[in-house]
Amino acid sequence: MFCNKCGEKNPDDSQFCIKCGLKMSNDIKDNKKEKEDIAVGENDFNNENAMMKNSNNSKKVLIIVFSIVGGLIVIGIVILLLWLFVFKRGVDTYKDLSNNVKDNVIDNFNNNKDDNKDNSEGDKEEVKQKSGLKILLYKSVNSEYISSYNSSLDSKNYYDNDNFTNIGNYECYSNNCIYKDGYGNLILVYDDGFILYDINTKEEVKLNIDVDSSNNIRFIYYDKKAYGLSVLNNNKFAYYDLNQNKYITGFEYSGFNSDGALKFNMIIGYKMSESDDIGMYSDGNYYLINVKNGNIEYNTDIIRYFGALELNNHIYYSKLVVDNEVSNREIYNDKLVRIVDNVKNVGLIDNGNIMIENDKNGFNIYNSTGNLVKESKEYTKIMLIVDNYVAVIDNGYLKLIDSNEKEVANFTSWNDNMKFHSMISGYYNDSTSKVHGVYLVVEDESIPDGTKGRGKEYYYGTENGEVGVIELEYVGGYAKPVLYLYPEVETNVEVTFEKQNMLTTTYPKYINKWNVKAFPNGDLYDENGRYYYALYWEEIKNHDIDFSEGFYVTKENAIKFLEEKLDIIGFTQREANEFIMYWLPILESNGQSLVYFELTGEREAYNRLNISPKPDSMLRVAMHVKKVNNKVDIKEQQLDTFNRVGFSAIEWGGIIH
Repeated sequence: MFCNKCGEKNPDDSQFCIKCGLKMSNDIKDNKKEKEDIAVGENDFNNENAMMKNSNNSKKVLIIVFSIVGGLIVIGIVILLLWLFVFKRGVDTYKDLSNNVKDNVIDNFNNNKDDNKDNSEGDKEEVKQKSGLKILLYKSVNSEYISSYNSSLDSKNYYDNDNFTNIGNYECYSNNCIYKDGYGNLILVYDDGFILYDINTKEEVKLNIDVDSSNNIRFIYYDKKAYGLSVLNNNKFAYYDLNQNKYITGFEYSGFNSDGALKFNMIIGYKMSESDDIGMYSDGNYYLINVKNGNIEYNTDIIRYFGALELNNHIYYSKLVVDNEVSNREIYNDKLVRIVDNVKNVGLIDNGNIMIENDKNGFNIYNSTGNLVKESKEYTKIMLIVDNYVAVIDNGYLKLIDSNEKEVANFTSWNDNMKFHSMISGYYNDSTSKVHGVYLVVEDESIPDGTKGRGKEYYYGTENGEVGVIELEYVGGYAKPVLYLYPEVETNVEVTFEKQNMLTTTYPKYINKWNVKAFPNGDLYDENGRYYYALYWEEIKNHDIDFSEGFYVTKENAIKFLEEKLDIIGFTQREANEFIMYWLPILESNGQSLVYFELTGEREAYNRLNISPKPDSMLRVAMHVKKVNNKVDIKEQQLDTFNRVGFSAIEWGGIIH
């Protein structure tokens, strides 16, 4: 039992408390003790619970208070930092803050900024709308070039006829959308930036081209595939590779060759000897450039021309050197090692060997290291070498033989009235050809012009062995006329012919007239933004020249003659380069020629050229060429010098007699 006074526990039979001596009653001591035990236990329990509750509550209160206070402090710091960083840019204050806090705030700020930017750009892409303007795309039946027509134009659609097929449309984002160029299944447009568009897949690729939208940009292509772009800026070109979507060269070239080097990840660029000239076939340096890394693999001396020859993934390089007015063509292999020189006709064979006309009216075959593999027999004459085939006159017949001298076609008997047109003979595989293969164009001068049979195209199908002939009323005619326009300011120009029914070929397509925008440097753009360096056409030949006056020209002095006479007439260096490029091979092939220059007055009487607005000065030149077998004494033609004044128009072409 427990003492009621002191609470000491005592033996059950105790009469007095062993601690305080209080007399203890047995009657009440049990009940009282039980109550006291219960009370004490309950009090202890309640006290412990109360203490625990009070303790827990205090902790919670403290945690909440500290959390609130801490959160307010952090929020205050963040707000302060943002205020300092974004609005005040308080650099000095900012440096005194904790680096960890500073870095966290900056990271969070930048991350949020980037996220917002991405979301903003994503939203912008989603809401980007088409303007409703469409560029209609067309191909002719015989070309990989793509022509275009702007749907917003009110004028007649030149391409809406049987000669062209609509191959798709490009839907513009802006109303200032400009069509630049097109080839194969690709077009280049300026639509708030330069865009490469695939007509087949509808894929759009934004290009990193940073020039003005009016600059000259053209596809560079080979064997029906576009490889890159030639981009003009400040009168110099750079090569832009489509595969890597970037420039490979700087703006330092006069132009680039579009040839077989492209299949080997190379591009040939050239720099003219006259810095203000842009054109091919003038003296200059040529560079073989690796398009993968932009490295120059080969650099020529100053020469006339350098280009690639390719067949079935075999490649050679051809170098044209002029020494003492005599041209010499050299052939190099894929390692840029010269294997043969003094080359006239040349062709590549399927197995990678090269076939070259020799000086014995035959041909030699060399391998890529320059070793002689075969020498043919002697023929009456070698007319043309085309890849694996050779056109020859043999035993009085025009024949086609292969590189093994096997006869594959015997076309016709040959006589002195016949003329072989090497410039328009060769291998054809476009859609205008009846069959894919070798075509030999022959003119029988004993048959009047305009009479069917005057000209004949003999063909051999290299795929199916088919042999046939196509009869023509005309062969040649007024060849390669081009028209340059040089206004003093940007001008819209209309060009028409008085006798448009005489036109046989035109580019751009001539339907009743040409409309172009002309610039002082000679650049021309049609109404769709397509660029042209000149207007081109050919005409039927319906008048003759008696060569009572003119010039006697040999192949040895052909270059000097052309340069001298074109300078007297008043050609610029660029115009003269392009003229010589076309006519020099013909004069050299003839050996001996009579030449007569038909100038502006005669040309106007033959087929008047109407240009609006009217030029202040106009020069029209047609060079007539006739092959002769002996030296001819001819009265020398007197040539006047053209005076360029104001808006000038220049035309040149010619006729082979």
